[in-house]
Amino acid sequence: MAKPRKTSTRRAVLSYDHYKDLWKGVGIVLPDLLVEDYQGILQDFIFTSDEIDLIDIRVTKNESDIVELQDSHYPNLASQVQFLQQQIDGLPEFTIDTTGFTFDSTEITFDKVIA
Repeated sequence: MAKPRKTSTRRAVLSYDHYKDLWKGVGIVLPDLLVEDYQGILQDFIFTSDEIDLIDIRVTKNESDIVELQDSHYPNLASQVQFLQQQIDGLPEFTIDTTGFTFDSTEITFDKVIA
């Protein structure tokens, strides 16, 4: 299981003006679109991280049900695989004889066109 993260720490991001001022303080002026892109990407990351956390919580809470479901269906799947393997074993084997195939490349030319 992943280590729990706090959404509040993820949301402690810099505002648009704070981010620009931070870079101006070290002598770098960032274009407005770059700052907006950064904030958009960061918001997408935060949203995706929150969704992953929700999935992790749901799986953790339902772990015993998932294992029980897996265990209850495993014998059925194993018997189906065994049945299919028996069917495959009973089929004739197919081989392709490629000894009669030849390739004649004498008619292929590569002409250089000079303009």
